[in-house]
Amino acid sequence: MRKLLIVLTIVFTLIGLLFTVLPMGTMAVLPMGIALVLAVFTHLKSTESQKSISKYLLIFTVFVLLFIVGKVVLIQDEVADDVQFEEAKSESTMEAIDELDELDGLDEL
Repeated sequence: MRKLLIVLTIVFTLIGLLFTVLPMGTMAVLPMGIALVLAVFTHLKSTESQKSISKYLLIFTVFVLLFIVGKVVLIQDEVADDVQFEEAKSESTMEAIDELDELDGLDEL
């Protein structure tokens, strides 16, 4: 049972790390929360001589979970207006209108 909990903790920790690296936002909290619960169960199921692995897993999952929460809280995604693009777009529209007016004037001749 203990080995199964260790393997599941490692698997969910790796999934959480993968979700952290990929731009998935808060989606990484779920596998890391599961990994944290499994690490606590592993620590509780282990005897005193076996607690070293479970202790390191617990510490690692807590650090990764804190990193995820810090990344979500501290890094803000903002959408900024691109003023240069908007100006180029309006200039292009005005040029197109002028060209159409010139072409329309040529047809009347």
